[in-house]
Amino acid sequence: MAISVGIEAIKRKVGLEGSSWDSHVTLLMNEQISVIEYALEPGALSSSAESGLQASLNLAALEIIAGKLFAEISRRPEFQLSFKLGDVEMYPRKYDNVDDPTLLIKKGWSRLAPYLKQGQPNVRPSTISQVTGKQGEEA
Repeated sequence: MAISVGIEAIKRKVGLEGSSWDSHVTLLMNEQISVIEYALEPGALSSSAESGLQASLNLAALEIIAGKLFAEISRRPEFQLSFKLGDVEMYPRKYDNVDDPTLLIKKGWSRLAPYLKQGQPNVRPSTISQVTGKQGEEA
């Protein structure tokens, strides 16, 4: 079975409404699902895989894709603006890890960790610090 993630689920996870982001979400989804499926052990995607496992793989993919989308959106110039109106000042939120501001990407890869191919040249979630987001540092 292939991983299945819906556009509406991704937009809901990120907090987007409307259809203006649909094409971007679709491109990102297609790009990431291929990478995720390639990283998994062949048995994880077999047609005989239990429904709970399939649901876990789908949720992990949703988290990874939504995390990547949120990271892309948070780096857009219009989300970096600050303004002052009278005594009220608004500043963009600063994230500890701009590549994974919500930690959804890390959460998704952590959920997939038991099903990843051995020797896969990807970053294992256990080597990423929760505090700094830098590879190889302990939290």
